[in-house]
Amino acid sequence: MGVEFEAIVHVSLRQDQDDWHETFIKRVQEWPEVVSGYVVTGVSNYVLRVQARNLKHFSDFVVTR
Repeated sequence: MGVEFEAIVHVSLRQDQDDWHETFIKRVQEWPEVVSGYVVTGVSNYVLRVQARNLKHFSDFVVTR
């Protein structure tokens, strides 16, 4: 499969912009590294399951996305 690295990522977003949830969902669907996502309560808004080829690929994903 070429996947050496998997991470659970907590995402917190600013909610002061219109359609913040819809905008995020649309973007996440464009990222092949995200294999599943959940809306959660608490400090984070979402929890994403992310798969990457290796740690460098994951680090690049976090920095650029």
